[in-house]
Amino acid sequence: MTLSNVWAVKHGCPTSVYVEFTDGGPRVATPEEGSPRHEEGSPEEESRPVLEWAPPCSRMNSQIDFDQEPVAKVTGEPTQESCRDAAQEALGSGTTQQGYNSRALAVGDQFCEDFAPGGRVVLMQVKKLSGTPVAEITLAITVWAGQPEEKGKPAQPGEMVYANKPFTLGDKLAKANDCGLGYANIASDAPIVNYKKGVAFGSSEDITYFPSCLTHNPKVRFEGYVARVKGNAGIDVTACQNAAAGGASGSLDVRVSELKTGSRYCRYDSLLDSVALVKVTAVTSTSPASVHFSATRWEAPEAS
Repeated sequence: MTLSNVWAVKHGCPTSVYVEFTDGGPRVATPEEGSPRHEEGSPEEESRPVLEWAPPCSRMNSQIDFDQEPVAKVTGEPTQESCRDAAQEALGSGTTQQGYNSRALAVGDQFCEDFAPGGRVVLMQVKKLSGTPVAEITLAITVWAGQPEEKGKPAQPGEMVYANKPFTLGDKLAKANDCGLGYANIASDAPIVNYKKGVAFGSSEDITYFPSCLTHNPKVRFEGYVARVKGNAGIDVTACQNAAAGGASGSLDVRVSELKTGSRYCRYDSLLDSVALVKVTAVTSTSPASVHFSATRWEAPEAS
């Protein structure tokens, strides 16, 4: 399939061109149709992946935008399984792609999307680029079908949401993102990492990473009620919540040089009723510094 600026001009140069990945193949929606995306839970929702492109006739910085699902840039010859795994791993590494500037595209670039709501895995491959700036993009699209994600009832108070999910914060991606701070959101269905420029005052993220390019001593800041848990004994949601509630209130800063493999921290978010056990699984304190974590999260028990 081809995204063409000529097609966009002939159709009034819309600010967005939408491509819907149907069972019969990619379909470019006309401007009159508008976005094929529907609100979650609406009767029209068909759970199909959609690619959005801003043509150069409407925007100087033409860009491709993906769904709000995990997307990873990949190499090699992806399979359905490896594509899905790469997309999921990108969530915890901070490499998930929300959009991609058309000028940065190169022939051979590949992107994998795990579109769980519709049970589809999508592989997008750049086959041809024409024009300066890019006015035509030819993509090869592969869609693997699977079982749509089953949304069960939300976890109840005291129940586990996820267990031992990995995520990473470090210097390499911070520098690649204009020396941005690293943010990890663990009070969700899985840890989500991203990097962005700016000072973390008033941040709503759960864990913030301050990289070496901003400070000589990179550090990790745990937000909320936080306490380090000593020893290796197992810990349940109640013990973790109690430890965090009796620990630091507001935030806890720990230098990367002080973190040790096996260190554990309990975090309690009273606003979101979230309890999490965060374990350090690997540390590199020399530049480029990095910290690998795993997290287990529960819904907070009801107050007694």
